[in-house]
Amino acid sequence: MTDPGSPISVSVDTGLCASSGNCAMTAPAVFTQDDQEGTVILLQPHPGLEEKANVEQAEELCPVSAIRVAWADPATRTSGSKQKTQ
Repeated sequence: MTDPGSPISVSVDTGLCASSGNCAMTAPAVFTQDDQEGTVILLQPHPGLEEKANVEQAEELCPVSAIRVAWADPATRTSGSKQKTQ
């Protein structure tokens, strides 16, 4: 569920997307793919904390780093995630 008060903020770069589908398979509540182009579609820019592990894994699995996950509180981020907080 989208939570405007969520400490998680997700963004995608559709121009960079390689259409691998890893994000949609890993976090289907947050990402899907365009039926024609295969590029990522962001369903929830502020997913609830129940999606934390899934969005972090999707970010890690993206072969072209088209997914960015930012955290309001850097301590919320799981150790080892590749993107920096804003």
